[in-house]
Amino acid sequence: MRDPSRIDETLAVIEQLWRRFPDWRLGQLISNIAGGDNRVFYIEDEPLTQTAFEMIQDAIREETR
Repeated sequence: MRDPSRIDETLAVIEQLWRRFPDWRLGQLISNIAGGDNRVFYIEDEPLTQTAFEMIQDAIREETR
């Protein structure tokens, strides 16, 4: 298992970068970090956030089975 403490540090760095480029969409930010041609570049924040939320809900349902 990967060290869960990496999450806070990673999100803090992403937050700092996004605050420097607030006009970027989240997908655009991630795509720019990852490099290369990536479809996530064009996804608006709302559907990306909605998909993440749905993934959380699916994981919760799996845990409670």
